[in-house]
Amino acid sequence: MNSNGFYLIHKALNWVDAWGNMNPDDIDALIESLTKNKKELETVTLVLAKMYAKKTKKTTTEILNLMKELQEAHGLSYLFISHDLAVVHHLVDRVAVLYLGRLVELAPRTDLFDRPSHPYTQALLDSVPRIGVRRRRHRAIAGEMPSPLAPPPGCVFHPRCPKAQAVCRVEVPPLAPAPGRPAQLAACHFKD
Repeated sequence: MNSNGFYLIHKALNWVDAWGNMNPDDIDALIESLTKNKKELETVTLVLAKMYAKKTKKTTTEILNLMKELQEAHGLSYLFISHDLAVVHHLVDRVAVLYLGRLVELAPRTDLFDRPSHPYTQALLDSVPRIGVRRRRHRAIAGEMPSPLAPPPGCVFHPRCPKAQAVCRVEVPPLAPAPGRPAQLAACHFKD
């Protein structure tokens, strides 16, 4: 990374540290100055995405809202990796779900959150508490997670999957559309 790259990262880190103490006019001026240079904007938003977890919840929300604004205003794309499903729901348009490093589901955000197709995605979403919605009975995913260094043959989720059958133990399921949902892909022999 050149010295300009270090400068941009330094600037972004200072911005994140100062964010909680800035007034709205200063924030607007900073955003305006950043948007003049798309490369600088991309670098800063990348650093903000990495830093969001280290801040208070209030600051995290402000940073994520700013990232969403910048994304919409400037057509930015993010590859956002997170275990926080609320953040994923807020920030992304398409969601990829991985298990043991393998893609098990890929779908538009609303499709995936409204009607998950892969059993692992269903289990993830069932574990998220919801306010104002009658809580589904939480079912922990059965069994121990296999080693990523020695994944099981066939479908990597089969040792823990409630739908697993003999074919799952030997055949890797293809990433294919869910029934009636061509934009929602899932790697499961028995997808919903």
